[in-house]
Amino acid sequence: MRKIKYLSFLMCLFLLAACSDSEPTSKEASKGKEAETSEKESAEDEAAEETAAEDSEEAFAQEKYPVQGGGQFNKRDVVLYESENGKATFLGEMVDFEGYICAAVQLEGDLMELDSPFGLTFITNNSESIVVADSESPSSNIYGYRNSEKEKIVLLKSDDVASGTPARLDYTVSSTTYDEEGNEVEPEIKTVKLEETAEKNVIPDLMELDSSAMQFEISRSDDKKAIKLTGATISPDNQNEVIFTGTATYKADTSDIPVSYVQPATNKRDIQKIEAEAYADIPLEFEVPVALSSLGDDEGAIVYLAIDDFLFPIDLRTGKEYMGNIKLVDLPTTENNDFIEQPALEGIVDNDNKVWNNALVSQSPSWNYGLGTKEKEDISFITGGLFKELKVDIAAAKETNKHTNSYDIYFYDEDFETVQDSDEVNGKELVHYNLKNDSKTVNKTVDLSDNNKFTFYYNSNIPSENGDENYISVILANGELVR
Repeated sequence: MRKIKYLSFLMCLFLLAACSDSEPTSKEASKGKEAETSEKESAEDEAAEETAAEDSEEAFAQEKYPVQGGGQFNKRDVVLYESENGKATFLGEMVDFEGYICAAVQLEGDLMELDSPFGLTFITNNSESIVVADSESPSSNIYGYRNSEKEKIVLLKSDDVASGTPARLDYTVSSTTYDEEGNEVEPEIKTVKLEETAEKNVIPDLMELDSSAMQFEISRSDDKKAIKLTGATISPDNQNEVIFTGTATYKADTSDIPVSYVQPATNKRDIQKIEAEAYADIPLEFEVPVALSSLGDDEGAIVYLAIDDFLFPIDLRTGKEYMGNIKLVDLPTTENNDFIEQPALEGIVDNDNKVWNNALVSQSPSWNYGLGTKEKEDISFITGGLFKELKVDIAAAKETNKHTNSYDIYFYDEDFETVQDSDEVNGKELVHYNLKNDSKTVNKTVDLSDNNKFTFYYNSNIPSENGDENYISVILANGELVR
């Protein structure tokens, strides 16, 4: 009995000892777990801080800044002009912090092809007359655009500071009209009374482009040359100037490489040259400065750049090639031709009484090769081989005085050239049409396959010595280059 009790006593001591030994071990384990948890939480906090810092840096890098201020314009929404082709609306006016009067005009439809087709003069409450758009040169006071696919807002500013508040708007349609005797008619002045209002039309700031998107590579080549664009940068001296960079490699020595470009949203275009020698098979590095209007993060960032007879339609917002169809009126040309122009606000009327704004018009031929030859006209467009066809309406303008013969209208391929002192031309004829003074409008499709450029050409069949002949105004309307 004593032996059993003694053994029980020893067993209890053993269990107590075991419990005593295990207690600190359990606390240490707990402390270890707490330490591990603390270290894990600390690591997670550090990772979170690093992620937040990276996000902050990325957000800072992606933040865009305005390159052209907007403003709060007194809301007017007065329709100045409307036709089947589009509408022009006076959105409103404001006086900026320097005291200049600013106006906003919105153009829709085919009227987007115009800049500012109105003369705008504000009369202030203290009888000042402040011109914002001169009827003779309305585009001279444009200080900015806001461009989208469906409308274009034109922003204009006065040359003079106003001491009063705008109380009235006088406006005129800027295009010149003539009476039956050929005398210029003074345009009708229309008036809009400007009541006090708290309502505003807010024109947003124009934001800068993402510079990282302007690093790209687009290449073109044929059996004579290879041209590669390697990117673009905004000029440090001019926010509206883009400098394209690239290389040109020719099979034969070539100098003064022609450059032509169009900014379709603002109708800005120009022709220049890369004034350098490109030696055979040696890449020439080049820079092409391109002066644009209101360059920022909207439709105005689309540019059609032609180098030699290659075309590079580029969206500078993305750095990618613009892949849509292109209007004929927006296509770069090999030379400037002031004798082929777009119609004014009221458009031009054809023999079907259709009014055209999206059109190119030749009122009369501009050249000949002297006595014994006919009066002619031509203009060459650069396509770069990107398009399958041109769809275009050919029309004669409806006019009082008519040329009694007919014109020979042609589209030629990229090999078009005139023959000196002759009415002959070289090249492949793509379309031929006989246009008379009473011709109805016809739609033509011009096959542009494998052509880097094409030429519109016509022979009036009027002898060069008959300068007093009546001419047919030739209309190329609704032209579209289809990929």
